Amino acid sequence: MKKQILLIFTMLLTLFIVVGWRNVLKPSKTSQVFEPAKFTSIVLSGSLPGSPKEKYAVYMLQNFFEGNFGHKLNVLAKNSKYDGNAFVFMPFVSDLGEEGYQISTSPKGDIILTGGKRRGVINAVVALLEEDFGCRWYAKGDKAVMPGGIKDLSFSPRSFTPFMLDRTILCFEVFDADYEIKNRLNMSWQSRIPQALGGSWNFPHNLMAHTLNTLLPGKLFSTHPEYFPMINGKRQKINPVAPFQICMTNPEVENIVVKNLLKTIAANPNCEVFSVSMNDNVNGFCQCSKCSDMEKKYGSKSGVLIDFVNRVAQRIARKYPNVKIETLAYLDARKAPNSQIHPAPNVLVRFCGNSLVPYPVKHKNHIDKQLENWKKIGTELLIWDYITDHNDDLSMMVNLWQINRNLNYYFAQKARGVMMQSSYQSPGGADMVMKSWIFAKRMWNPGWKLRDLMKDFIYGYYGAAAPAVWKYYKLQYQQFLKYQKYNPNRNPKYLRTVAGFDFVVPAQKILRKAFRIAAGDKNLTKKLDRIDLNLTYWRLCAGPRNEADIENFKKDIKKFWKLASIFKVTHFREGHHVGQKELWKLKIECRIGDALYRKPLHPEALLFCPHNVHLWQAGASTAHRVKEGNRIIMEQDGRKPTWSMQWDIRSFPFIPKRRYRIVAKVRAQDADKAQKNQGLIRVAAYDSKRKYSPPAITFTGKDLMSGNWTIKKSEPFELNESMVVYVSPIANKTIKKLQVDSIQMVPED
Repeated sequence: MKKQILLIFTMLLTLFIVVGWRNVLKPSKTSQVFEPAKFTSIVLSGSLPGSPKEKYAVYMLQNFFEGNFGHKLNVLAKNSKYDGNAFVFMPFVSDLGEEGYQISTSPKGDIILTGGKRRGVINAVVALLEEDFGCRWYAKGDKAVMPGGIKDLSFSPRSFTPFMLDRTILCFEVFDADYEIKNRLNMSWQSRIPQALGGSWNFPHNLMAHTLNTLLPGKLFSTHPEYFPMINGKRQKINPVAPFQICMTNPEVENIVVKNLLKTIAANPNCEVFSVSMNDNVNGFCQCSKCSDMEKKYGSKSGVLIDFVNRVAQRIARKYPNVKIETLAYLDARKAPNSQIHPAPNVLVRFCGNSLVPYPVKHKNHIDKQLENWKKIGTELLIWDYITDHNDDLSMMVNLWQINRNLNYYFAQKARGVMMQSSYQSPGGADMVMKSWIFAKRMWNPGWKLRDLMKDFIYGYYGAAAPAVWKYYKLQYQQFLKYQKYNPNRNPKYLRTVAGFDFVVPAQKILRKAFRIAAGDKNLTKKLDRIDLNLTYWRLCAGPRNEADIENFKKDIKKFWKLASIFKVTHFREGHHVGQKELWKLKIECRIGDALYRKPLHPEALLFCPHNVHLWQAGASTAHRVKEGNRIIMEQDGRKPTWSMQWDIRSFPFIPKRRYRIVAKVRAQDADKAQKNQGLIRVAAYDSKRKYSPPAITFTGKDLMSGNWTIKKSEPFELNESMVVYVSPIANKTIKKLQVDSIQMVPED
């Protein structure tokens, strides 16, 4: 009986939500009443069966009519006779660009649909169904839904052409041709749209970014080292892992790059843009006299790059005048050159921004000023925006509002495209089902507003559970505002270290209510599970609240792995997936050990443990986490001069203004007694912004030779967010292993 009452309540609530849903995409222009009973046919622009694009548009209209009105539309060739009214497809219109559309009417009441060459008639049908009639395709693989029902439909004759050429969301949740088409993406990377349906404004697979090591193969170094960069007085071979750049002033380098690029263009006739862009490394530009003189002339390394790309692009234009050449404003080439050089007409510059940090505001990198300086020299800009922390793909970034603010900034700067890079190797990116839909809309039409789109998605997608889900995102927004108040120029990924339980506990309560509403509805429950996947992940990253919470924590671990299996999560970070699952399991085990065995020495102490250590690899030395009984410790091989353990102070966003001491707990195996008065290990902080090291702790042979855990503390010093804390060998040739239990930053008092 209780289940029946709950089911009836859910159905009534669903009806309320449908009535309360509003079509926020509805054109504001004067509309005309749409009477579906009068429409009997679809008339093609030519003969039957029509082009692949027309057949796709026909398929969409027929599905809509059969599913909602119960009758099938006839498909007719051009100039055929028909009763009633028809949807009339017209040949493409060049004035609408490649993707624009036009909806108009004939004197007898037919609806005429046309558009640009790439996908105009399809975009016209999508606009009519989605914007005018309220049809939605919210998620990959979902069938069309009509949250507002089919009564009182109307439409507005109009035309529209999107300004943004490149509208890419590099995310696993959108990798589907139907999703891309129906949400009007034009992806430069990883598009699934076949050429028959217009393809996309895309790169060839092997020339998308960081392409100099492809266009100038590293194997040439053995015979022509002069092609490669001179760094510190010596020519450097390109390293595949962290490749340097090339010598861009060498004429033979230009010839080889042009030759290889021409081959690639010929082999990819459907591609419209090709990348000639710097390799993925910092401090790798050539320092030979010619390159150095050019850098001085143009005021930045990017000037050397633009000069080289311009020369290549000008030669490509002789044979392929419509091809665009893209390069990157990235890392040490992000600073724009001075006004003595301008990108060639067929050159696009993709500026690499970052929605993990807020702008336009002044902060340490002055990203907004760098972008504006590119505009000053006449650059046609594209944007590469990172919207996910790729070291932690499932983490909740709470940056929906930050992405939107930055997107408004890109619109204001007249950027011709944005590529949003999210979790693209695996399902599981936090909030990416909603984010993908919202930002596909915003890039198509900047006039559509974030809050309206959120309401549309949440109330249309989550049905009866929408009020609870809306409350969940309202809570997320409050956390975002809290973080911005205290850290206006900082990365939201660090929010999880403090948002922890003042977010997780009420968020879990909200979701439990949503699940109760969804009881008996498997489809809705799965949608809520998708939210819970990331909320549970975040809860696990935050660790147990205390020892009493450990059993619940273990239950949440089991729940997470069940959800990860349901949603086929394979990657926890960018890169090869092998070993990622095992590493993450170990990190979560670290959190249990922290709760049980590592207690802060002060209520405001900053506790550095195995779960938040950065295991930096330097040469052949690598630190790793190992189990010791019921806890995890950090371990590094001795007998090597390099160091591998460091912690970032920024992982503690809310740092009180006071002085701290470092308190370190370490031990070593086989420390040499002969070195008892010699420093073997240093534990210290380093301020990368101010370039100084405060007082350090030195562990001598005498401290370590017992093999037991040893605790030492430093003199107090002023702590700031630009510091890292690290463990470094001094003279450890005789140490077999170095082990670290924990490092704490303890207030002076």
